Amino acid sequence: MLTQFPETGDMQTQPPSTTATATAFAALHGWAQKFTSSLMDPRPAAKSEPEPASSGLTYMLRHWPSLPQASMTADIYRTLSVMSHRRVNRNWILRNSRLKPRQIDRLLARLVAQNAVEVIDIAVFAREVALAK
Repeated sequence: MLTQFPETGDMQTQPPSTTATATAFAALHGWAQKFTSSLMDPRPAAKSEPEPASSGLTYMLRHWPSLPQASMTADIYRTLSVMSHRRVNRNWILRNSRLKPRQIDRLLARLVAQNAVEVIDIAVFAREVALAK
């Protein structure tokens, strides 16, 4: 903040006041909330779970599934939205949503039962690449 001193006419820099700093922080915080993705959760991931044996499975939505009323949550809708345009695995869902492991397993089982997802085991490709070397 520049301030002009009337005695000398000099311009000098003064540290910003506490209210100016708080206002700037509030403005930046508001901007960050408006322009960051809802999938970007600034909190650290909850407990990291060990990967299950099926960790090589990836899922991509084929069509929108029918869900029970209890499953119509923002976290599930966000996850399904991402799955509608790219492949994800169980660990990605665990890290990037607030869903509990049991909820994720139920959701994936429901999607597979409805034939709403394309499931690919990428571990097969990794083994083939390793054998080809």
